[in-house]
Amino acid sequence: MTNRAPLVAKFALAQRPRFVRASKPKVRTGCITCRRRRVKCDEGKPACSVCLKYQGRCEGYESKKPRDLGFSSQRRAIYPILEWREAEDVFLIEPDFTSRMFSNQLEKDHFDYWLAFTGSTLLFRSELLTKVIPQISWQDPAIKHAALAIGALALSGTTRTERMLGKGRFNSDALMHYGKAMNLLYSSAMSPERTLLACLLFITFESLRGNKIAGLSHINHGSLILDQHSPHGVDPNPFMDEVMASFQHFGLQSWSHGGAHPKETDTRVPWCCRGRKAKYAIQEMPSVFGSLEDSPTWPLGSAFLMCPASEVKDEIIRLFKEYPRRDGLWDTHGFLVIIEWLKEMSTAGYALDAGSHIVECNVVFREHSVKVVKRLWNPAKSKWKHNGISFSIL
Repeated sequence: MTNRAPLVAKFALAQRPRFVRASKPKVRTGCITCRRRRVKCDEGKPACSVCLKYQGRCEGYESKKPRDLGFSSQRRAIYPILEWREAEDVFLIEPDFTSRMFSNQLEKDHFDYWLAFTGSTLLFRSELLTKVIPQISWQDPAIKHAALAIGALALSGTTRTERMLGKGRFNSDALMHYGKAMNLLYSSAMSPERTLLACLLFITFESLRGNKIAGLSHINHGSLILDQHSPHGVDPNPFMDEVMASFQHFGLQSWSHGGAHPKETDTRVPWCCRGRKAKYAIQEMPSVFGSLEDSPTWPLGSAFLMCPASEVKDEIIRLFKEYPRRDGLWDTHGFLVIIEWLKEMSTAGYALDAGSHIVECNVVFREHSVKVVKRLWNPAKSKWKHNGISFSIL
């Protein structure tokens, strides 16, 4: 019978290839069962598939033992726990924004001093100066340089005289930033709100230098912008209300120095007297102020004159002594010397009569002095007589 099996030709190989087992790195993190059996573990979690295939169960993995640091845990360094984002599996690293905003460390020092200046040196705290303007300055170069100018000027002079005479070590830097802010304001289009913010900073800068003429000029220009703003018929803008409140404070000061006073007509109320919703701001004044920041500066002086209680007068004197010297165009020391003079007169028994009451006098603020002038009519000579007393506020 013929064998129909296929014929297979076989050839002898000179060199047979050797089988090499797959190499894997040796690890010490296998499960307990695989390590006891001395077999390779696939390190599957929560149980490895090798054990499940071999005996249907896995004894799991050993927990990591804490390292012995060799010293007391009470003296070990404490490190913050970094936030971990499982979705992206990366650490969050805060970018350094200051390197993009400031060109050098000195600019950052001037900006930091500006923040400290607004938080501790201003007479009445305002979120517009302490929060809003610092945030806007990160994006607005004009606001930033105006803030840097104030910070450099405040940092340059250790005394009030040095600042006013321009002898501080950073006075040139302050003028440089002031000039940059002015050029940016004139060369770029800005909204009325940001223009008024820059104007407020310019007023603060000139007031800090003691340049009342330039300060009055900025107040007058800001008043012209505000006089064209009409909030009637729309919801009040909180941001604009805060700006107007700051300018109203400076407006009172400008009138005491001969600044422009807008006129009221039959159809239009000036911005300085205009209310947010009512026609006049006086109609919206609360009967009780929630805090001292809610009221303007001058009622303290009025309360001293009108209130007969000695403890109230002493508290007002204490508040004025703790206030900073400069409040815009006013030097608050001028109020203090007048109040202390009135107290000395009352203590010595020289009470002012009704004909020479201080309320009916004109208070003239000057750079280094304040003068109280009383205008009296002399019927015998048929002319006015001016009596006055001057106080130094150096």
